Amino acid sequence: MNKKIISFSLYGNKPNFQVGAVVNVLEAKRLYPDWKCRFYTTDNDAICKQLEYLGAEIVRMDDCPEGQMLWRFLAVDDADVCLSRDTDSVVNEREVGAVNEWLENTDYQWHVMHDHKQHQQPIMGGMWGFKKGMTIGFEEKSMKNHIDEWIKNENQTDKYGLDQEFLKKVILPFVKRNSLTHGYRGKEFPEHLPCRYGNFVGDYSFFIGGWGEFVDGDKSNAEDGNPYYTHRPFLQRELDRLRLKRDSVVIELGTGDGSSLLMHKFAKQNPTCKIIAFETNPDWLTKQRDKYQLDNYVFHLLPSYSELRSVLTERADIYDLVFVDSAPWQSRIDCIEMLKSQASVFVVHDYDYFQGQLLEVDIEGRFWSRYSDDFTLEANFNKLPPTLVMTKKKGQREPFGSPAL
Repeated sequence: MNKKIISFSLYGNKPNFQVGAVVNVLEAKRLYPDWKCRFYTTDNDAICKQLEYLGAEIVRMDDCPEGQMLWRFLAVDDADVCLSRDTDSVVNEREVGAVNEWLENTDYQWHVMHDHKQHQQPIMGGMWGFKKGMTIGFEEKSMKNHIDEWIKNENQTDKYGLDQEFLKKVILPFVKRNSLTHGYRGKEFPEHLPCRYGNFVGDYSFFIGGWGEFVDGDKSNAEDGNPYYTHRPFLQRELDRLRLKRDSVVIELGTGDGSSLLMHKFAKQNPTCKIIAFETNPDWLTKQRDKYQLDNYVFHLLPSYSELRSVLTERADIYDLVFVDSAPWQSRIDCIEMLKSQASVFVVHDYDYFQGQLLEVDIEGRFWSRYSDDFTLEANFNKLPPTLVMTKKKGQREPFGSPAL
């Protein structure tokens, strides 16, 4: 395998992606010394020259501006083996062992990883690899031909999740029965040294709102240093407001250290409260339940969040607080619709993820404004991912920062 490519898309001249590009080249030199990073890009010459100086390949895409997230897949057409990666994530120690196991110990042509409960798609856009072989080739119909044909037929060029939709509809049939999968859908990741960047494969270190660098990954109960935990101060605020309320009922839709640690502490300090957590991923549920469950903090497995209404019908008339971080993203809206008549407060993590709406949620005509008649909408987007607090309209509330009850 002479031509080993780690492939990225780079567009929009966004600083977080450009910094991520540079760090990826540097980390790839350390972790993948015989591989070369390649960037399919329309970004300015300055960043391209820096990347070339560091040893990366640059492929200009100025004449092919559509389907930017799909550009990185083009490496399939000329590389002996290629990895598709996200520019705002960083290659790390955890993935290297999995990639080596795929290449050295199997004949599979495809490698797929899932390492977080939000990794719901069959193939994540920046977490797969391909190597040439006898079974599947792209000689008769290149990856570029597949992409061009799909964009033309689907009439989609810049929709969020475009890359993963293409992979599911076009590439997945090739991948089935000819792939090695690591993560909760497949084999465990091999043992590895602590990750310099990220707590899991595909973890984001570079947000538009700032650089979220953290080291020594794989810490399952990481505290506020995790850049995903932007919801914590708002969730903690709402929990604090329930401290003097007996028999409060809290719902957690989607579990994880960012919320479950706070829920665990609250349940322990407030034995008359009840917290009910729901999750659809059995492996993830077991992991969180083993760490956090108490007599008054219980975990339940759902086949899907569409089953939530039937499970909750007899539990309570009013839910004092509902934390929403379920997956897939559309289930967050479905859960809010189910519980909006019973919930006093919603705390919604990463509220712009799927809809791509402006973060100022109260602008007339924006997606979240549909709830403004019944709820006061508090959008918090100074640090991303953004958090939305929806409070049932029933009087004045203390401003954020007031002393806890």
